[in-house]
Amino acid sequence: MLPLSEESAVRRARPWLVHVPFALLIAISLVPRAIAMVGYQPVLMFYGDSFRYLTAAQSGELLGVRPYGYSAFLRFMSWTQNIGSVSLIQHLAVIALAIVLYATLIELKAPVWLAVAVPAPMLLDGYQILIEHVALTEVLFTCLVMGALLVAIRQKFTLGSGLVVGVLLAAASLTRTVAVPIVSLVVAYLVVRRVGWKAVVACIGAFAVPVVFYCGFFSSSYGVFAIQRDGRFLYARVAPIADCSRLTLSKPAQRLCDSTPVNNRPGSNFYAWDRLSPFNRIATGSDRTPGAAEREIIARDFAVAVIRQQPGDYARLVMDDVVHYFSPGRFASYQDTPPSWWSFPRTPARPDQQIVLSGSNFADDKADVSLQSWAATFLRGWQSVLGTQGLFLLLCLLLGVAGAALGKRRKGGARREDAVLLAATGAALIFIPSATSVFDYRYALPAAVPIYAAAGWGLLLIFQARHISQVDERFAAELTAREATVAKNRHRARNRLTPWLTTGLFTLIVGAIIAAPIQKAPAYLSYVNTGAERGALGYSKDSIGPLQSQPDWNIRNFDGGSIYVSPIGNTYVVTSQTMQAYANGGGAAVFGLPITGTAVLRRASGESVTWFERGAIVVSKARGARAVLPPLLDEWCFPASPCQIGAPLANAETQPDGTRVQRFTGGTLSVRPDGTVQQSDRKPAGDSSEKPSDAVLPPDVRAD
Repeated sequence: MLPLSEESAVRRARPWLVHVPFALLIAISLVPRAIAMVGYQPVLMFYGDSFRYLTAAQSGELLGVRPYGYSAFLRFMSWTQNIGSVSLIQHLAVIALAIVLYATLIELKAPVWLAVAVPAPMLLDGYQILIEHVALTEVLFTCLVMGALLVAIRQKFTLGSGLVVGVLLAAASLTRTVAVPIVSLVVAYLVVRRVGWKAVVACIGAFAVPVVFYCGFFSSSYGVFAIQRDGRFLYARVAPIADCSRLTLSKPAQRLCDSTPVNNRPGSNFYAWDRLSPFNRIATGSDRTPGAAEREIIARDFAVAVIRQQPGDYARLVMDDVVHYFSPGRFASYQDTPPSWWSFPRTPARPDQQIVLSGSNFADDKADVSLQSWAATFLRGWQSVLGTQGLFLLLCLLLGVAGAALGKRRKGGARREDAVLLAATGAALIFIPSATSVFDYRYALPAAVPIYAAAGWGLLLIFQARHISQVDERFAAELTAREATVAKNRHRARNRLTPWLTTGLFTLIVGAIIAAPIQKAPAYLSYVNTGAERGALGYSKDSIGPLQSQPDWNIRNFDGGSIYVSPIGNTYVVTSQTMQAYANGGGAAVFGLPITGTAVLRRASGESVTWFERGAIVVSKARGARAVLPPLLDEWCFPASPCQIGAPLANAETQPDGTRVQRFTGGTLSVRPDGTVQQSDRKPAGDSSEKPSDAVLPPDVRAD
């Protein structure tokens, strides 16, 4: 890079030349994004979350456990009639954010190399590029929060600026509720800057009005004045550490206790979503029933009791995750979200993703995601070299704090308060998920951008301190006094146009979301009717509809199997051979509903298994379908464990004395007429050379 004196000369002689490095950075960052657009079409889906956002966008109904903000974005994007536009816009939005960040630093008279370096990690991060290509909230949330921060730290902050900041923070909070505490940080920052009470009130009002209206609509649907129900998530956060023997709990809350030893408990994802968790064992019907509301209240009471009565354990839990985010490398315990979920997949979309698009009526896009193997190889290699690193985040955060502590303000330059606001926002976006959710590297991505910006502002403040120290002290004092005098009047300038533009644009966007054609023009249905839909399960036999035996469940049938959808959005892919055995064996009356999709049976090569509420069905080409039912089921295996005695060789048989016997590859189980179960003839389970070609991947694990 050029020295400052030479850089200034270049700026005067050829103003465009100083921007060449940043233009080259943008060009380089477009390469992996273009490869993602070509290699993964039309968009990647994340199990569960993406499905719920899309179906909520279609129905227009508020979600109980997720804000509607991202669904509103998807509904707005339906005007394009191409769901691939979602990933395209998300890629372009990050590019635009980088340009704004660069331009803001240049306006603050930052060295060009610093203005280029600050957005570089965001532009080149392979995991950031992945999340831009997935139908998830992170990109929209990051742009809304950073947009609000960059407007807040402008040199001139008027009443119109307050409206813009308030609206952006409201939109961010209705996309992810972790933005709500950031509002207090921004308001405190504005008060410290002394921008004027009218601008602060405008900011608070512009935030409060849409949020209060949303809470009112949510209350009419779910009976609680809030943005979302949070009992499930708070319970799931503390359930891995909850020691009910030390807790004083209400009788309803005691139902959420887990007898599993603390050291052997699964992570928060299990307690939030798994049908076997204590939370989901409480039957409620649909999300809008009084039982569902009561369960949320019980879960919140349980969580509050754990936090109050086990404060040390809870503090360690939170701090362990905070430290984890800032640690070197990418690793996870069995209780964390696997990092492999956020690598570009090597295999096409799983069958459970078919129903994501096929249930959304979002234009005429294929249900399966096409994948180019060369693109997967390139992008996974890019991620292995250029990816978010915890130590780098920690260094950037410390640079922001150091700049705020040691730097100085010069006229037209960065302020200490700016670095504090950016660093505090980044830290909050790390700390809040650690306190309320599971550890997931995905949550670090929105926090990384303000942390990178904090480092840039911190370095700029340090450079400004060096510059001021070289100036005559009396001149510096006069400069500071003059700046203080100007500051009193700077924010009083009235911009009559901005408030009208903000209000008009907000009204236009809301109107476009309400009138979106996602329901009015379901072109996807025509696409399906022509037989053009093709995926891992083959052609669809029908459209998604309610399950007869359980109306709050949905099902869609394909040539190769069926996909069940639970009331909370979990999907279970069950292959056709399993479905046939399920129907022949008595269906839901005998087995109940699925609690897993069809997956490979552990320690039993060549066998696939589907677990139901009251039984399991094992299928292979060599032996066909066999069922395992209680009480033999409990002694044989359960979904999360390796099956020690192998796969069943046949269905259970009843002997003349009434004893039921079932043989397995590694032993025999028998149940006497009095109900006692015995195991005999134990030997190592043999492995078959047959490959489980009739099994599909479990829907909660991304193919790697």
